[in-house]
Amino acid sequence: MGTQVYIVNDVDLLRKPLRDEGAEFLIPFNSFVALLGSGSQMTDPHKHTAWRKLMMLATGSGALERMFPDILRLVQGHVHSWAEVGSFDMFGAATELSLDLATHVLIGIRFTQTDPQWIRNEFKCFMRGLYVLPIQLPGTAYSRALQARKNLAQRLWGELGVEVKRVTEKVQTSKAAGIEPSAMHQGCSQLGMLEAQITAQLDWTEGGQGITKDDATGYLLGNLVGSADTTRGGMFHTMALLAMSDRVRGEVVKEQLQLVTAHGPDLTFQQLHEMPYLDAVVREVMRLLPASSGSFRRLLEDTQMGAYTLPKGSIIWWHAGLLHATDPVLWDGNTRGGLPLHMDWEAHLEQAFLPERWLSKEGRPRHYYTFGSGRHLCLGMQLYNMEVKMLVAEMARRGDWHLLDEKMMSKADKYPLTKAKPGTDATVFTVRPATL
Repeated sequence: MGTQVYIVNDVDLLRKPLRDEGAEFLIPFNSFVALLGSGSQMTDPHKHTAWRKLMMLATGSGALERMFPDILRLVQGHVHSWAEVGSFDMFGAATELSLDLATHVLIGIRFTQTDPQWIRNEFKCFMRGLYVLPIQLPGTAYSRALQARKNLAQRLWGELGVEVKRVTEKVQTSKAAGIEPSAMHQGCSQLGMLEAQITAQLDWTEGGQGITKDDATGYLLGNLVGSADTTRGGMFHTMALLAMSDRVRGEVVKEQLQLVTAHGPDLTFQQLHEMPYLDAVVREVMRLLPASSGSFRRLLEDTQMGAYTLPKGSIIWWHAGLLHATDPVLWDGNTRGGLPLHMDWEAHLEQAFLPERWLSKEGRPRHYYTFGSGRHLCLGMQLYNMEVKMLVAEMARRGDWHLLDEKMMSKADKYPLTKAKPGTDATVFTVRPATL
């Protein structure tokens, strides 16, 4: 993308930068910044603290339990539609479900005056421009993304503006009573992600003013990207690797059968804590195929990195996949070329895709950087885990699935995130004669 970066793959050298000591969070993609902003809530310590407190409430255990019924309804609806037809396009299905979850449940506001399919289509167009060269010429992905942002801002502002006004009045009332906005929601599980973002902005804005249409649109789109993009990748990767491994998929089904026998056919929030094997599957998929390739930091001073001195202003990149590849528990130190066996799911699926490694202290990986680390550890990690587990549990209880093209994942585009090539992700879904 035209930016010079240094890849740092030593955990000890990364400790201080990941704590923002001598370094600051950075998004080095000009297209991303133009469409979503530079993420000042991630770089300014005061803003980050206020934002993080509120987002923790919006994605905490109480919020997850509150959202569970709505998420389950959507997941069951999608799985039911796949079962009725007997097939689905895996990547497209993951995209549609993740967008439905983000727009109908996670952001905390429902747009009733706009066609949901129109919102999804415009948002997908917007997302295609996030990681491209920022060339503003007719027909480029970047230009179409800019236009999609304008379209969404114009169409949704009626209801979005009402939400901004409601939250602004709530924050002003709180401040008048001497209660800081970051403390007004303590103990509350009803806080949506969009309200948390707006409240944080008002908390660090003098006088509680300054939320414009452009600001609110950016917050909305940022929350949609954060919640939908990671979920889409994780759901797609999990369904795909399970389709490729009859053994692991069989173990998942076995665990679900035990839960159905013990508790009945209905999936509950409490049951999500009784799925150790599925927990291990979700972790193992994210170890092999991280939904994020890592993150970047800009050095604020000359910094010694091993044998090298990187000058102030240098950008370092810690890459989740590379850190997983060199995990000291799993890697034998062989540098003679090729992926290590514990990462090579394409050539050695059964040796690489081993959820069981997470179930023992001896074999448990030490490196797990899919969701970041330090001050910027992803707050949506538990939400992501819940969504993926719910999808797989519902699929495993209802039927079985396999890919028509067994090489679909090998053929997929890998940048910026894994995306199936058109026509390769056709998936057969077979309903069992009797539901588990």
